[in-house]
Amino acid sequence: MEANIALGLHPVELVGKDTAVAPLRPRPELGARPGRRHQPLRFGPARCHPDQRETGHRGEQLAGRVRIGTGAEEEDMDGTSSAGHTETIYRFASLAGRTRNDTLCCMDNTARLKAELLADRLAAYKRLRGGFPIPLAGVVYWGVLAWLGTVATVPNWCMAAFFGSGAIFPMALLFAAIFRNGFMKDKTATGDVLLPAFISMLLFWPMIVGAVGVAPQLVPLILAIGMSLHWPVIGWSYGRTGLYSAHAIVRAIACTYIWLTMPEARFTLLPLAVAVVYLVTVLAIVVDSTRVKVPEPLAV
Repeated sequence: MEANIALGLHPVELVGKDTAVAPLRPRPELGARPGRRHQPLRFGPARCHPDQRETGHRGEQLAGRVRIGTGAEEEDMDGTSSAGHTETIYRFASLAGRTRNDTLCCMDNTARLKAELLADRLAAYKRLRGGFPIPLAGVVYWGVLAWLGTVATVPNWCMAAFFGSGAIFPMALLFAAIFRNGFMKDKTATGDVLLPAFISMLLFWPMIVGAVGVAPQLVPLILAIGMSLHWPVIGWSYGRTGLYSAHAIVRAIACTYIWLTMPEARFTLLPLAVAVVYLVTVLAIVVDSTRVKVPEPLAV
């Protein structure tokens, strides 16, 4: 008790749930040594707690349990007052532990959460080999469109591109069964982001519908770029944002260049370029997913 008084802390009292908590106040008259200037105690912000993470009030996490002692109690602790006051206790260790480094605590929790999420994403990437059956189906789809560009008229090509896009997912399921890749049955912490990603990708289809009647030459360009809009998000869900974003960026640049500089090859070379980008990406994903190292989760 004398040691705690020497630290300059007021005694605190056990009270009911609804009692407010007073701020911690150091007592400069206690703990000072002769000939030396007293250094008041300094306390950091309260450590984060699930129920008090938004508060900035020191010691509020102890509301309903402790409060700073009154002046009469201070006299009692100094030995100048009679007994009979409410029983007081010193909570220096508890208060000091609960009133320090709120920001650092929350930062530690955020870092741990990010590390665990990254480990889960990379584990799914390695386990599913980056979901390569889907881009492999894209290789077939765009390869067929490149061939149709040499034998079909523009309206027929557009119709084949529209209805043929519906065959990509069934084709991906077929490849998944052949290569024993259960991307449909796998559950990850980031799986819920896939549906919004695909919904945002499908929103480009009204542009294609409008282009068919006005400027059908734009259909290959819109289709090639529009069907890659979800790739960066898919890459993030696998912990490989750079690789999947590179696919979308290279694809957009190549298609735009071909569309602008080679008008006669918009229905042949342009889809062929997309198929080649798909094929290179599939190979890169398969190789990278076998070499990726899943980090260990941070110790609690």
